[in-house]
Amino acid sequence: MTDYAPSKFVGQIGQEVELKGFVNYVGPELEDNPKYPAKPGQGSRHRYMFGIDGDTVVGFSGALSRVQKGDRIRFSAKIKDHAVWNDQNQTVVSHIRLLENITVANAR
Repeated sequence: MTDYAPSKFVGQIGQEVELKGFVNYVGPELEDNPKYPAKPGQGSRHRYMFGIDGDTVVGFSGALSRVQKGDRIRFSAKIKDHAVWNDQNQTVVSHIRLLENITVANAR
């Protein structure tokens, strides 16, 4: 069994950051989920999980419709919270904006 270094928190809560990493998970649409109601004028949203240099970053966004699991991307976001899920540190982000899909750019 391989031991992995534990995930560290990224940035400070409230900080605007620019990150580069891999899309590890794209969840189902949350459009009609009462637990995560969309704001007026907001389209469908998905839950995303990113691997950033071995650290875990999660968030919800409707702005990443062109990315898929496995893509390497560069994006900006605001640090919303530092949380622990299943004994794993996770940085929770909001206001996610895709700056570049590196995987697609390299495929050209």
